[in-house]
Amino acid sequence: MRRLNLAPWILIGSLTFGTIAHAGCCDDFWGCLATVATGGLSCQIQGIIDTVKTLSDTVSTLFNDLKNRSAEIIGDARLAVEQAAADVKQIREKSLTDLADAANKAHAIVSPRLVASGITKKEVLVPSTVNNPAVQTRPVATAAVATPKTKTGNVQQPILTPADPAAVKNALSQADAYVQELKTKAGAVSTDGVNAERQALNAVARHVLLAQRIVLDTAIEPLRLMGESLLDLLSHPERIFDPSAQIDADLRRISDEIPAMLDRIGNEVAEEATTDLDLARKPAQQLQDQAAVANNIADAMQKLSNDKTQSQLDAINKLLPAVNAQKVVALHGVILPAGIAGRHELLTSAVGRLQVAQMPVIAKHRAAVSSIVSQWNKIKTQTKVAIKVDATTTQRVNGDLNQNFRGKSPADVEKKKRELLDEAKRRFANQPKTLEKVQQYIEAHSR
Repeated sequence: MRRLNLAPWILIGSLTFGTIAHAGCCDDFWGCLATVATGGLSCQIQGIIDTVKTLSDTVSTLFNDLKNRSAEIIGDARLAVEQAAADVKQIREKSLTDLADAANKAHAIVSPRLVASGITKKEVLVPSTVNNPAVQTRPVATAAVATPKTKTGNVQQPILTPADPAAVKNALSQADAYVQELKTKAGAVSTDGVNAERQALNAVARHVLLAQRIVLDTAIEPLRLMGESLLDLLSHPERIFDPSAQIDADLRRISDEIPAMLDRIGNEVAEEATTDLDLARKPAQQLQDQAAVANNIADAMQKLSNDKTQSQLDAINKLLPAVNAQKVVALHGVILPAGIAGRHELLTSAVGRLQVAQMPVIAKHRAAVSSIVSQWNKIKTQTKVAIKVDATTTQRVNGDLNQNFRGKSPADVEKKKRELLDEAKRRFANQPKTLEKVQQYIEAHSR
């Protein structure tokens, strides 16, 4: 066991008295005798010992916990990547399903009307015409409609202007063609996502082997040394008042090296995979947007098909990139109207689980390191606040001690003194400075 090279300390002269002696260190004759004999220092030491014991237990637990836990960190990091990849895949596949449903809905709205009006399949606008500037929906001018009022000033329902039937038919056809194009191009976008997800899982498999070669022995060595130092303090409590430079040095290494090593192991597993999943997020996010646009258009088509009003015709035209000037060009040439997006926060949450520092096993050990630092600082603070011995305690100790000698012959006084000195040796064997003061106090009261 390592022993600290401690400087000598002064029992009373340097103490700043603040608190009053209390139960726990002065709850029996010997405890109170040591408190009075040392000017409260033994009571102060007892209070600090309790904190040292707690700290020693924390250090020991963390040391044993980390000794063989690199495999758990690796497993948690791998699981985080696999769960994130599964979440991204689920979102991507749901977007494909939603997009297909919207495409079916759009086509079902248009197809019966095309058949009823005698238009052949070849005459229907095909998806490629969406980006063909030669094919445009002719906007129909919307006449201003006055909002009539009653004599009492109550607003009546506005009069809805019917849309031109040919313009309605053309808008529905073009909308269906655009939605079908979104569905067709979704396959290529989805393939990008599949490849990136696969790359992330492959990266984990490769880096797990590398992470297994990282050992925590170097990082936890300061924990072992600090544990030995604390056990030495518990065996020799009076050394608590040493500046403890070695423990401070061990603590700095613990604070610096253990969290860094934990992050290194987690990042070795997850870092490359995180980059791949970020690539997988882009196509999944675009598919969310394509599904959202397709659903908006299918809903607008249903309203226009049912009511055939000019306002509904204008609304659907705003959603078609061939008509609307505000558009976004995405992956694989997909053109989307600006302002419509899917629930991107779902993807952000999925990829966000790869925050290595927030993984439960690493967060737990980081908290333990912080607790060790906090407890040691508490001990250092406790050494600067001494116990004040009140007059009542001193009078009681003096009275009890004098009672052992009062009315006795010199021989009996000497015998009793020897008994008390021997008992003091037994009780304060590991506190030589306290023992010396107690023995001097007994000697003084036996005269």
